[in-house]
Amino acid sequence: MKFLSIALLSCPLFAIGLIQSTTAAQPPNAIIFHVDDLGWQDVQIDDVDDPCPYETQNLVKLSEAGMMFTQAYSPTPTCSPSHAGIITGQHPAKIKLTHVDLGNVPTERATERLVAPYLQSHLDLDLLTLADAMKQNGYRTGHVGKWHVGLTASSFGFDFVNPTRGIHRGMGDRTKDFATADDKTYPLSKQKYPPLSPKKPNGISYPFDELTQSAIEFIDDSNEEPFFLNLCHRMVHWPVLTRNGELLEHDCDKFG
Repeated sequence: MKFLSIALLSCPLFAIGLIQSTTAAQPPNAIIFHVDDLGWQDVQIDDVDDPCPYETQNLVKLSEAGMMFTQAYSPTPTCSPSHAGIITGQHPAKIKLTHVDLGNVPTERATERLVAPYLQSHLDLDLLTLADAMKQNGYRTGHVGKWHVGLTASSFGFDFVNPTRGIHRGMGDRTKDFATADDKTYPLSKQKYPPLSPKKPNGISYPFDELTQSAIEFIDDSNEEPFFLNLCHRMVHWPVLTRNGELLEHDCDKFG
């Protein structure tokens, strides 16, 4: 039996899952979870506090079913270069994509000693990407969520692309404009999920998230062929907010 394996890199969090295919003859399916600005101490796997500020039960299950790499690192500590490095397998400096300001002429700033180099507006189209390689080996390829290396993922070997921000969008008032059960865009789920607490013993509801739902649909639609999914959630990247009022209340109760 093929087991799911997971590798975590520090900021951003980067995980690879190898999931058992539907038949023994098929190669394993592969999913990359790429989360900008999520550090290695920001998940329950590396529990360094008591109580742990983060409750990420699903990541814990993935790590227990696979293998942990504690000395692996992101190509860079910022979003665009790390996305480019991982999707090409090359160092961002080698492919000339070293910061996030693509296609803009850099200007001098009084607070900085160096001026960032000018970068073209997108990743080099001649580069071989992970999606290209997977397609050459019979995989259906999908990208969901943040891209941030110019053009769209469809220009770099992905069959299915949905660059949605999902639920991670600005709010009028982050202290009260939370999702509700009758919210037309982000309705709260009827089903309850962790975390559990004395106040909410059955769990809490979560707002609908198009990003996650799109990824699930891609997986379901790929049941007849092996798939590779590049899943890039925008949280916890700026803006720092949540539409889940119950989750915010839980955290406030937990830490006083």
